[in-house]
Amino acid sequence: MTRRRGMSLAGQYLVLQLLIVLAVLVAVVAISLAQSAAAFERVEGRRALSAAEALGNNPTVRALLPSAEPRGGSALPAVAESVRTVSGSSRVTLARPDGTVVASSDPSLLGRGLELGSSRVMEGRAWTGVVGGTETPMLSAHVPVLDDTGAMIGIASISRNYPSTWERLGDAVPNLLTYLGVASVLGVAGS
Repeated sequence: MTRRRGMSLAGQYLVLQLLIVLAVLVAVVAISLAQSAAAFERVEGRRALSAAEALGNNPTVRALLPSAEPRGGSALPAVAESVRTVSGSSRVTLARPDGTVVASSDPSLLGRGLELGSSRVMEGRAWTGVVGGTETPMLSAHVPVLDDTGAMIGIASISRNYPSTWERLGDAVPNLLTYLGVASVLGVAGS
């Protein structure tokens, strides 16, 4: 009758340390994803807000927006597309004060309501945040367009596609591999 030998004490410690290293790596991945999302919102939010403010202060926009129609032949779509190209944004939209889109780099939005999410632009305040839910989230900046008297005559919106989890993880991989390598070497050496 042969007796089966279990894992040695050193082997058990090695497995335990590798499990701890794996748990730490999972925690580092979660923190890295959260930090990259916060950094994207901070940096790209500022850029989008700056572009939206420039669009809202454009003299052509301020002159044409009050009388613009969703399918009208004004110069607003050309201005919106120009700002989209220069700013590198995914979408540029101009809307009436009631939220009806009158010009957009995405023609399917014309005549529909601008997605505002938790925006405070209807209160006359600039806003940045995520709109679009879980399917196609976008980081958007909303700015009120004001006339010479300070009355709100519309909304300028600049949106950027939110990077997926895989895209953010791809950006973090070099650092994660370094952490994994160092932690693995220390874990194996320590056991």
